[in-house]
Amino acid sequence: MKPIAYVTGTYGGHFTVEPINRSLVLNKGMALYAAPERPLTATQQAYLNVLHQPRSLNDLAAIFHCTTEGARKHLKALMSRGLITRDARFRRKSVRDKGAWAWYYQRKENRG
Repeated sequence: MKPIAYVTGTYGGHFTVEPINRSLVLNKGMALYAAPERPLTATQQAYLNVLHQPRSLNDLAAIFHCTTEGARKHLKALMSRGLITRDARFRRKSVRDKGAWAWYYQRKENRG
C-alpha cells in the first residue's frame, strides 16, 4: 500500500494532514494509519546512552564534538519519540559566576 498523505502537525487538538498528490481530495472521516517507527540511528542511540544523567545542550555539543544546532537536531528526534525529557535548570559554575538558566535533557525512566 502506498501512502496518500502525511501528518504535518497539530492544530486545535487535531492532526493536520497534507495529501501527497495535491489534486487528491481526502474524504471527511477517512481513516489514516501510522507507519511503524524506524529504528534509532547509531548517533541517536549514542545520545540516548549519554543521557542517563541530565545534560545541557552545550555539554552534549562538547561531548560529541559538534555544534549546538547539530546536537539539537538529534535531541528533537528523541523528544518526538518520547524517549527523553527536558527541564529548565539554573547552573552556576563558580561562586563569582552569575550563572544562567538552560535546558537540561535526560532519558525517561522505563516503567514496566
